[in-house]
Amino acid sequence: MRNIISNSSSPLPVTVGISGAVAMVGISRAQIYRLVRAGKINMVKSGRRSLIPVSSLIDYVQGLPGANIRSPT
Repeated sequence: MRNIISNSSSPLPVTVGISGAVAMVGISRAQIYRLVRAGKINMVKSGRRSLIPVSSLIDYVQGLPGANIRSPT
């Protein structure tokens, strides 16, 4: 994932809102909140806004198991 970040033409933000996290990871809002409650991703508050550190999303995705794709028979 580091290569994707360093090769990007525009730097990633430090934090994103919930909708930004949903778009980045491709999971539902409810799943984002479940992951926060489970301690798998971090959430911080800025005033009334709930923000997710992008580094937390990257760590979460990097920790997911690889997919086993079988060729059709």
